This record gives sequence, structure tokens and C-alpha cells, in this order.
Amino acid sequence: MIMSVNITLMREMNLNVLRNTLQRCKRASKPQLAELTGLSVVTINTLIKILLENGEVFEGSTIAATGGRPAAEYHFNENHRLALTIYMREVDGKDTAFISVDNLFGESVETEIKTLMNIQIDDFDKIVEFYLQKYPKISLLACGIPGREINGKLSIFDYRGLRGIAFTDHFKEQFHLPVIFENDVCAAVIGYCSNKKKFMDECVVGIYFPTNYPPGAGIFINGKIYKGRDGFAGEIKYLPIGIKWNEIGPTNFPLQETSQRMILAITSLYNPSKVILYGEAFSKGMEQEILRLCEQSINQAFLPELIINKNFNEDFARGIRQLALENLTENVKPIKK
Repeated sequence: MIMSVNITLMREMNLNVLRNTLQRCKRASKPQLAELTGLSVVTINTLIKILLENGEVFEGSTIAATGGRPAAEYHFNENHRLALTIYMREVDGKDTAFISVDNLFGESVETEIKTLMNIQIDDFDKIVEFYLQKYPKISLLACGIPGREINGKLSIFDYRGLRGIAFTDHFKEQFHLPVIFENDVCAAVIGYCSNKKKFMDECVVGIYFPTNYPPGAGIFINGKIYKGRDGFAGEIKYLPIGIKWNEIGPTNFPLQETSQRMILAITSLYNPSKVILYGEAFSKGMEQEILRLCEQSINQAFLPELIINKNFNEDFARGIRQLALENLTENVKPIKK
């Protein structure tokens, strides 16, 4: 029994090595795959047959081989498994859903933009149902939304109609899919750092001032988002800096002084190498004015590099889709043989 389990486990490990290798190189012959993976040609023959039967690869044309017969080339089937990504953000003051069906190469198979009013859980159910019927190969759902799940429920959320709902569990039970949920600013920081790969080992904090809602932060430490015990980390609207954020967002507040106070608090707690400021209200050159305010309280040597980034939407989209792709690649069900 133990021997059987070990053999099955070893086969799954080798299958994952082969999958990941083919996903990276997109197509290769068996001899090339043996060289790239370190597996024997005999093992590659067995595993390729399994992946062919499972629809994960397909055979292409033959290619010339040095000193032997032409070798068949095997192509990775990037559409074998798909991810449905839904991320919400403001567009011209309106809550807007950006929907994308992505394949295993991270390419969009289809995209859609929908304006949602008085957002309820049914709005998301209808979107998911529609795309699951259209694309049966969807194997994962990823949601990027301005909110936090605390103890499995949306306790801190910009959309009143969703507060208190067990958002992730709802979709898992309703559609029997793995579900990834990430806060908007956390996803944006992931997107920024993954695009600038040299920051993956640093501490980077993103602060986002949306137009109609209170600010939030994402704390990226050594390649991962820090969420704290309950997922509450980054809820900077609760910092005691003398501003009362109301239900519909900020009213009038001094942007530079508010940013300074938040940066001082974050620097004291996390000592980040970079702080990214997102928001339409920021203008070019404002970072130098904010840093000068910070230097009144903390020595310049301890302050982070301050970056005003007008590409929140791009970073948000990149981050949530990056999370979807990583989980789509990792959450592969074992093949029963």
C-alpha cells in the first residue's frame, strides 16, 4: 500500500515538472523535454501519453533531429484550464466590473466591462453563471474588490449590499470552484512588484486614495501581502490622524498633510523601502513636497522612496490576474489512473 502511494505521488510530482516545463517553453520534443526536466526519455514517454489523454498537450508537427528520425513536437494546451477574473473599480465615479477569462499563458480569451448599480451578490452570481456556461473549462474564480474578509465575511467593504456576506464561501458552495479573493490595493501592490521583479525581496507599501471612498493600504513584504491576524492590516482609515471618514468617502482633507501622517505611521511600523501613492488627486512633483513634510519628523535616512503612481488600474488588473494565473497553475487535480 505504501509503495503504491509513493509511486502515485512520484508520478504526480513528475507530471507537474513536465507541465510546468511545457507551459514555460510552450512546445518541445520528447528529447528536449527529457533534457529540460532531467527525467528519462522512458518517463517522458509515459507522462506525455497521460497528458495527451487528459487534453493538456497535443501533438504538433515533426521537427528535424540531429542524427536520427524526425521527432514529434508537443504543444502545451493553454486553454485546457481557464480562470475567470472579476475586479471592481471606479470609472468616472461609477462602480465598474472588469471581467476577464484568462488561459494558462496569462492571455485573455475574452474581456468585458460592466457598470453595476446598487451592487448585490446576485450581480456576481449572474456574471459567473454566464461565463461558466460559455467556458466550461473555467477552473478557478478570482475576485479583486475594495474590501476585506474578516473571519470569512466581508466586514469592511465599500459596497453596502455585500457587507456581512461570506463572499468566498458563497462562490465555493455555489459553483464548486477554488476562489481567490484579494483587496484592490493589495492586488495593485502585487501587480506593481511583480512587474518590477527586483522589488520581490523588499518591503513595499501602497496607499490608495479613491475618489468616493476612504483610503486603504497594501503591505508587501518579501514577496507576499501581509494581512495580519484577521486580514485587517492596511485599514489605514482607522489611523488616529484627526480625520473622520464617512460612509460615502472623504470630504475635504489636506492631501499632502494626510499622506505625510500616514507615511510616518507606516515608516515607524514597517520601515518600507518604497511607498507607492495612488489616486487621481496626486500630481507630479507632489512627492517631494510630502517628503519635505515627513523630514520634519523623521530623519531623511529612514524615509522610504516615495513614488506617485497614476497607474492604479493597470497595477490592480495585473496583480489580480497574476494571482489567478499562479493559483490556476498550482491547483491541478491529480489524474486518476
